[in-house]
Amino acid sequence: MLGIKKKWTNGLILFMIFFMLSSSLIIANAEEIYIDKDQNGSAGRETGRETGSKYREKAVAGNTVRDRVQAGVRTTFEFQHQTRITINSSNNINININCDVNSIGTKEFEIDIQVGDKDKELSMTMTCTGEQEELGLINGSTVQVRNRVQHRYQEGFVAQIECEGEFKAQLKIKANENNQGGTWAYYDNVTGEWVPVQTMEQEGYLVAETNHFSTWTVLIPTVNSQNIIIGSLVAAVAIVATIVIVIVIRRRK
Repeated sequence: MLGIKKKWTNGLILFMIFFMLSSSLIIANAEEIYIDKDQNGSAGRETGRETGSKYREKAVAGNTVRDRVQAGVRTTFEFQHQTRITINSSNNINININCDVNSIGTKEFEIDIQVGDKDKELSMTMTCTGEQEELGLINGSTVQVRNRVQHRYQEGFVAQIECEGEFKAQLKIKANENNQGGTWAYYDNVTGEWVPVQTMEQEGYLVAETNHFSTWTVLIPTVNSQNIIIGSLVAAVAIVATIVIVIVIRRRK
């Protein structure tokens, strides 16, 4: 009887050792960690039942991720605990993101996508880098945009995005001292120019709306460019004032 108990005990001990070693190997080999939590940060339960919205966060150990973002689930991919890319879509979307964390560092970038056809499933490819020398985006460099005004590149974040279909989207990046007064701009591959778009600051983010994707970044108008604009406005006002004075003098005669 004692021999049977001893064998049973030894077998149980061996099973527990095997289980612990297997668990350790699984944890050691894991490249990605999934964290499901609601907007308040509470973990371990289904989210969004109260507000109708859902949030999902995924930590990525490397520079690339392939995933499927579900419609209505705001999903954040955090690369190496630094660069955070959030996607929120009205439709299911298959994503393939390559993020050069070493050149970008700590950034928070978001895309909100709204599609008219609720049954359409999207596919998106995104490559994010800190610079793109071939497009003139070197940290601290100046580029000339479509309206001939010079802008400085110092954001340290460039997103090359491809997504087929018709949609409306918002691009958002966390506002900070380096991009204060900045404007979102996209690169026109046909004309070879950077095209600035209307940009607003909302809830601590620089926000722009678009209906197409290409290569996007944030550019800062230079002081010289601002002086040119102000000078042009002053000159225009002076010309108008001169014309008015001439008209008034002639009428008095």
